[in-house]
Amino acid sequence: MCAEERPVYPVYIDLEVLLDVTKHALEELPREVIGFLLGRAYTWNGETYVHVTGSIRGRSIASETSVAFAPDSLAEVAESLRRDHPDKEIVGWYHSHPGYGCFLSPTDITSHKSCFAMPHHVALVVDPVRKEAAFFRVSEGFGYEGVRSAIVRRRV
Repeated sequence: MCAEERPVYPVYIDLEVLLDVTKHALEELPREVIGFLLGRAYTWNGETYVHVTGSIRGRSIASETSVAFAPDSLAEVAESLRRDHPDKEIVGWYHSHPGYGCFLSPTDITSHKSCFAMPHHVALVVDPVRKEAAFFRVSEGFGYEGVRSAIVRRRV
């Protein structure tokens, strides 16, 4: 199959990033975690996709069933993005649902809609207990859909 014939996945994520997000979720068990996904949005043959090439952990206030950024953590995230990732932009966010599976709760949907307004923005949910991970995109109203993704093991 030629490169032109391959489908374009809505999300590509570097393996190292997925491992780092999963490690973050494991380190904080049984509490949930939260952070930002970094990378770039691209268009290929009329299809828009994101390539996730980094992440920033967020200091949070968390329990086993909820998580929110600590009030002063967003300034730290902005500084880290400027200092450590000047070639990247925020393409979405991640959080964990330890032991509960991968889905977006009504609170997750509201958070996504208020903070991630671009059509290419995605949410990654990881469940380190069940060893699951899934990407989602919020749709009209309070719906959401899973989006296909591919893991990039190495770049040439």
